[in-house]
Amino acid sequence: MSKIIITKLKQFWLLLKKWGIEFTVLFFGIWLTLYVQKAEDDYDRTVLYYELANKVAKDLKQSLIYTEEYIEQTNYLITEYDEQYKRWNDKEIPLDSVFVVYYEEDDYYHSPMSFFDLLDPFNPPVSVGDQFKGNDPYFNDVNSELSLVIQNILYGTDLKYLKQNTGDVELKIIEEWKILKKKWVMGGMADYYNIDFRPEFWIINAKKIRKDREAKYLLFLRLNQWDNTKELLIDWKESLESDIKILDSLNSIQAKKIYLIYWEL
Repeated sequence: MSKIIITKLKQFWLLLKKWGIEFTVLFFGIWLTLYVQKAEDDYDRTVLYYELANKVAKDLKQSLIYTEEYIEQTNYLITEYDEQYKRWNDKEIPLDSVFVVYYEEDDYYHSPMSFFDLLDPFNPPVSVGDQFKGNDPYFNDVNSELSLVIQNILYGTDLKYLKQNTGDVELKIIEEWKILKKKWVMGGMADYYNIDFRPEFWIINAKKIRKDREAKYLLFLRLNQWDNTKELLIDWKESLESDIKILDSLNSIQAKKIYLIYWEL
């Protein structure tokens, strides 16, 4: 009886040993597969992250050029329309020169207020989409410092206010201007609404327009708006220059890293 029990215990032990080995092999096999899969996912995420981060850096450099050109354009508008506002207030200037400037060298007449309803919203080139917005925390945690810089420049309040100021805010002034032009047409100052007012219009109607307080006030509002926009643009430009340096530095550190398959050495 004892021999039978001993034999069965041996068989049970051998079976338990076999199960233990099989379980250990299976467990470590699954663990190794999951470990490699996680390493592959992390590596792929890191590669994609820095590909986009480098793209952001290129976009910001293009945005810097765009911003510098936009500042020049804004300076030109401020200068031209500030001179127009001064002529509007100067009672000694002849009526035919209040709203029309004559360039003798080119034999060319220019009326700045004819182009007052033009709108060019600030829209710097950005092509990376919403990857860095924070919807995927694992993605943004690849380099949280770099993600914070990118999020601040692409989705922060500075860019938001610039777009609003040069878009919706200016558009409201332009809409008021178009309503005023319609009043002029209805009052017999012009034959058509939304026509391209030629210099002759501004010369013939200079006396009436000069007395139009609403028109003058709209010019004042937009000049003030351009001044505010210029300050925002200068701040934005400085932020861009600083953030480009940070991006280049962090991207350069990543570029120097060496990987063995999915693992950093």
